[in-house]
Amino acid sequence: STQPRWFERLEGDHDNLRAALDWCVENRDGETGCVMASNMWLYWEARGHLTEGRRRLATLLGTVSSADHVRAKALWVAGYLALGQTDVEAAAPLLQESLDLARTTGEQESAAFATQHLGLCRLFVGDLAGAAEHLQQAFEMHREIGQGAAAFTLSDLAVTVMLEGDIGRAVRLYEEALTMAERGGDPWTRSHCLWGLGVA
Repeated sequence: STQPRWFERLEGDHDNLRAALDWCVENRDGETGCVMASNMWLYWEARGHLTEGRRRLATLLGTVSSADHVRAKALWVAGYLALGQTDVEAAAPLLQESLDLARTTGEQESAAFATQHLGLCRLFVGDLAGAAEHLQQAFEMHREIGQGAAAFTLSDLAVTVMLEGDIGRAVRLYEEALTMAERGGDPWTRSHCLWGLGVA
């Protein structure tokens, strides 16, 4: 897969990316900076740069007053990175703001991701029913717009179902998610599905 190679390339260019993001802040081009930092969301997570990603997005969001579609994505990415550090208290309002903004502007992709990660907020505080409701909704939203994240969301739903004690259904959901991931997914998604299937 190309995904690990891209992570390696980004890691090698990390200092250049820092310089570019610093330039965006210094020149008050928050929109460009937000797009860059948001598109790096999985890199921040996968390579352990959660604190930096959160800090940079917080700074950049402070310089973007318009460009609602850019803000909507930057907000859910910031919420996702906070969740990566199990900081639900910080994540939930960022994700809710993203969802509200995305609904207002018709940004279906950001609405789906914000809903997905709000489901994880519910999961992290032990609200399994709320988590399942959000994740089911997000799965349908991702699938409707053809987002590859549908498979990952289905796997997260399977986690919730597994914790509720319905192991049989969880296995079926993991297998369905794995099939979807193998049809064109990425290693990150496939590994999540395989992990869950193994636990179940």
